[in-house]
Amino acid sequence: MKTDIYQPIFGLHNSIRIPPFVALDARLAKRWKWRRIEGEIYLDVQNVTNHSNPEEIVYNTNYSQRGYITGMPILPVIGARFTW
Repeated sequence: MKTDIYQPIFGLHNSIRIPPFVALDARLAKRWKWRRIEGEIYLDVQNVTNHSNPEEIVYNTNYSQRGYITGMPILPVIGARFTW
């Protein structure tokens, strides 16, 4: 009887590794104080290199091909903070 169910054949524990994770994050900020008000403006950039980092291994339905789930692309964030 054919069931069309596929089961993986597991290898040794930790025998497959995900490729290296490469990332560079940067932050530029400017703070100032004027009387009783303090402020800061900033630019945060995550994954400056825009490298598509593999984070998880995924397989097709019959386990014959392997691929990767990748992380976020470049992400710039501009913000400001004020206190008084």
